[in-house]
Amino acid sequence: MKKTLLPVFFLFIVSSFTAHKFYVSLTEIEYVEEKKMLQIISKVFLDDIEAVLGQRYEEEVSFTKDETSNASAERLLVRYYTQKLQLKVDDKDVTLNYIGSEIEADQLVVYLEVNKVNPFSAIRITNHVLMDLFEDQQNIVHVTARGTTKSMMAVQERESQLLKFR
Repeated sequence: MKKTLLPVFFLFIVSSFTAHKFYVSLTEIEYVEEKKMLQIISKVFLDDIEAVLGQRYEEEVSFTKDETSNASAERLLVRYYTQKLQLKVDDKDVTLNYIGSEIEADQLVVYLEVNKVNPFSAIRITNHVLMDLFEDQQNIVHVTARGTTKSMMAVQERESQLLKFR
């Protein structure tokens, strides 16, 4: 009798926990010295970015295969990313150029670049992406330059950090 009750008890315990959604994004920045360029790939969950864009700009936002709705969504995405992701290279503001985006499973992959970047010793990254919607949002950023990778995690209390390369 005890052997049959154990699986039922285990099932009850496991089902009593609710699934917790994690709010996380991943941004990878690579400095390509030959091209004097920062190449940026940012991955966010599709439903999260649609929700934040819809709330922020009071428009229905959906990234689909439909060209018309995608043009509107991408316009808002560019506007949002240029406000929420900022870089300073050696204390100089740089301009992010939007290259495009694509859907991979349940994520939106955003491609950006910064041109005319000379070798640098420090980069300040401010990543507010999705923090205006999710209080516990965590934005992981990896920066690779001259064979070295440095990482940071932006959270509400600390969304900006300086990474030094020597």
